[in-house]
Amino acid sequence: MADFSVPSYIIPEYTNVNRYEQISEHVLITATGEYADYQEATRRLRELTHESLLFDDNIHHSVKDYANYLAKLCY
Repeated sequence: MADFSVPSYIIPEYTNVNRYEQISEHVLITATGEYADYQEATRRLRELTHESLLFDDNIHHSVKDYANYLAKLCY
């Protein structure tokens, strides 16, 4: 994975802010917009993953499931 969110001629103001987070075994989320929105989206996606693990029924969300859930959050 590559990050092209900041042009090379701009020095990022916050260099220690992580914009990548692994949500599940097959899902990695990244963002370039408002950091608070990114934090809320990752919190909810982690919550969804945690709830799925609590059921312990060996059914896991697919990448498409996470994408649909995130689309519902945004609109």
